[in-house]
Amino acid sequence: MVKILGTCFLLALAAHKLPAQGFVQISSIRVHPQKLTCVGTAGIGFVRVQVYVAGLAKAAKQSAATVELALYSTRPAESKLNIRDASQEISLQNSPAVVDFEISCNADTLPGEIALGAAISGTPDGVQIREPAREPVIGVLIERSK
Repeated sequence: MVKILGTCFLLALAAHKLPAQGFVQISSIRVHPQKLTCVGTAGIGFVRVQVYVAGLAKAAKQSAATVELALYSTRPAESKLNIRDASQEISLQNSPAVVDFEISCNADTLPGEIALGAAISGTPDGVQIREPAREPVIGVLIERSK
């Protein structure tokens, strides 16, 4: 009988020490419009990143994570694009968590294509960042108008 109680005690102790297995994952990234027309430095678009939140303990749901949007690649290589508030904090209370980024032309935005990539960081302890099934990258076609 002591052996059974000892085994139950060890199993209960092991279960108590297991970290939360909640996770966050970028579930989609969209851009509007898909073709950004730049007139001088004017030309504005938006990128929406959705983050799937699952299995979080109540305390973790009260916390936040950071979503960042950055230039992933450009063609031509010297082309640039402004990203307003490129690093934003999101609440983990709801799923999906959504963050919107404003993108805009500048004097160095050249006709071609710019790929933007999103990433998650700054999650609380016990919350994993899972890699999405597809790379969280979206392309934006750039055209210049006189």
